[in-house]
Amino acid sequence: MSDKEITALFDEWNSALQTGDPKKVAALYESNGILLPTVSNKVRHNH
Repeated sequence: MSDKEITALFDEWNSALQTGDPKKVAALYESNGILLPTVSNKVRHNH
C-alpha cells in the first residue's frame, strides 16, 4: 500500500469522525474487524 493510499484512507476516516456520527465511522471497518483499545479499556469486536 502506498503512502498516497494510506493518506486517502486516513482522510476518509477523519472526515467520517468529524461528522460526529458513529455509524459513519463504524461503516469504514470490516464487520468482523477487531478494534484494540487506545483510549478505553474495552476491545470492540462488532459495530
